[in-house]
Amino acid sequence: MDVGQLPTYYKAYSWSDKHSLFGHPPDTYPAFEWIRSLERRFLWYRQNPGAAPLYLVREMIQWAGSQNGVLEKFDDALGSYCLTTALTAVLERIEEPRAAIEAALRIPGFGLTCASKLLRFVQPERYGALDRRIRTALSRLQPPLPNIYDGNTRSMVQGYCAFIDYLAGLREALEAGGIALPAEDEAQALWRPAEIEMALFQWASTENDGTLSNPALQATAQERAAPERPSGSADGGAGLNFPWIGPVDRMQGATMNTSITLPFGGSEAKFDVVKLVEHIKDSGRDYIIQGQINCALSVHRKPRSLDVWLRCVFRAMPITVPG
Repeated sequence: MDVGQLPTYYKAYSWSDKHSLFGHPPDTYPAFEWIRSLERRFLWYRQNPGAAPLYLVREMIQWAGSQNGVLEKFDDALGSYCLTTALTAVLERIEEPRAAIEAALRIPGFGLTCASKLLRFVQPERYGALDRRIRTALSRLQPPLPNIYDGNTRSMVQGYCAFIDYLAGLREALEAGGIALPAEDEAQALWRPAEIEMALFQWASTENDGTLSNPALQATAQERAAPERPSGSADGGAGLNFPWIGPVDRMQGATMNTSITLPFGGSEAKFDVVKLVEHIKDSGRDYIIQGQINCALSVHRKPRSLDVWLRCVFRAMPITVPG
């Protein structure tokens, strides 16, 4: 991620799903009218935790677009649980990301997207919202985030905490680079996780549409995904070229032995290099994601990695491949 582009994406942010129905203009730079209104009122709630902001929470759900019937599920459950108790549990745990997102996920109808948006409005100085748009874009670029399985609380909590750490890292990079938040009010010219997430949302919108405006972003993402390559890895015009294998085109129809024996797993632990290269070509990549990790195949965080491919080839070793 090129942090130097975050101010540009932040200024390009736009969200207008149900705004006109509630008499709000689209949330755009610099006013972000509905967003700032929700922030002010959730701040008041933090300072007055004895209140029961039913309509404020309902409005936040509407602002978010009420995806997948969240509002209906939320309303249907109101008679069977106490909203004040549920929100108090979130406030009491707000300084601890893991506990806070766990509490937010207990609110009826709330999945990871809505739960993270609640935290984002309750404390924008610490949290950002993680919706599917951002998750999809970051997954494609192989960031330091685990796969998230919706409906699995442990997976959602771990994924969101990793996302918060990712936002913190971007914030440190912005501060280290002296990159200020674009703002009309100089007093507010400091990046919070909420603003960084807004920039990521707009970046993800362009990334998911395949229209990245800055090629450096794509190059940076590819470098993040690929292992460090040996020197001299240029293609040289001979098709895909992996320095530890050789140019693909030169291998087709070759009579040389293209089998590689692995240093673990016994005498049968070997694979055909040509098949691996064909697998990489079919994936559309010109690099290998190593992905070695000591875990079960079913919960592997990099399903497109060499590690997963090897495990699928050798079903006798589905649990772990030494790194």
